[in-house]
Parts: sequence; C-alpha cells; structure tokens
Amino acid sequence: LAKQAADAAAKLAEQAEQAAKNAADAVADALKVENFDLGAVSKLVDGSKLSGVEKLTLKGALANAKDDPALLETLLKQVGSALGQ
Repeated sequence: LAKQAADAAAKLAEQAEQAAKNAADAVADALKVENFDLGAVSKLVDGSKLSGVEKLTLKGALANAKDDPALLETLLKQVGSALGQ
C-alpha cells in the first residue's frame, strides 16, 4: 500500500511539473510579438500579483504600442519580467 501511495504521489508530482512547464510555455508564447493578442496579454497582467497601478500602466502601454512592433517587443519583455518570466 505504501509503494502504491508513493507511486501515485510521484505520478502526481510529474503531472504537476508538466502542467507548470506547459503554463510557462504558454505565457512565453503569448509574450512574443508574432503571437501578440492584447486581450490575452491583458488577462495575464490582470491575473498577476502586480499592483493595480502597475497593471494599468502596462496595459495602457501595450495598447498604445500594439501597432509598433519594435516598441511592442520591448514592452512584452517588460511584461515578462514583471510576471517573473
């Protein structure tokens, strides 16, 4: 019984690790200029632990930069840093 519990715990840990990796990959993909979706990135920012002021500042800057790829790339890097990416 102990071995079964240990095996089950190991499998759950492996699944959790894979889920975390998949989530991190999805965030990284969302923060690429070629994949940019203002709504999706705004949801990432809104779901973060950033302060309200930081969220508003980042989302406003992204909205203003959405048509300027060079500026957008810089801002997406800043968003990634702010989100711990």
